[in-house]
Amino acid sequence: MYAVKQLHLPATASFAGVVLNGGLQFIFSPIMGALSDKLGRIRIMLGASIVMGVATCPIFAWLQAPPTVASLVVLQAVAGILKAAYSGPMPALMSEIFPTRVRSTGLSIGYALGVTLFDGFAPTIVEAFIHLTGDKLAPSYYVLLAVVLLGASLVIVACRVRNACIEHSTSPGISLAT
Repeated sequence: MYAVKQLHLPATASFAGVVLNGGLQFIFSPIMGALSDKLGRIRIMLGASIVMGVATCPIFAWLQAPPTVASLVVLQAVAGILKAAYSGPMPALMSEIFPTRVRSTGLSIGYALGVTLFDGFAPTIVEAFIHLTGDKLAPSYYVLLAVVLLGASLVIVACRVRNACIEHSTSPGISLAT
């Protein structure tokens, strides 16, 4: 929608970018999930969030000056790999956060709210931001807001896990190091 309406790129290029993004997520999500088993879920996810936060505005600015199919493809490829670094470890982290007796409910509600608010309404929110501000970089601000919320959530989870481990003098199942 954004590539076609705002950047005036062909719809086929926009579709190809989305397919590339999804394909890279399909390939890299299991790799990132396995890597998180070795390095720690929060470490991988927080690292991806930081890179997304730092890279989002410059990549969107580069995409617009001038918009080309090649720059769109690069943006989608980078976004696909970074999203895989976040979404690969996420199911395991979410299942580790919730106690067994409420795990399915917690996962279902958390996932449904996140997908609905940040994915489902994204095109409408971005279009409204562009319309209100006249700034074609509005999608980068939306992504940046999501990344800040994700990063803050991960820091809160890491602190809670550490505090719980200190209180119970146990080894953390989830930590920045494991």
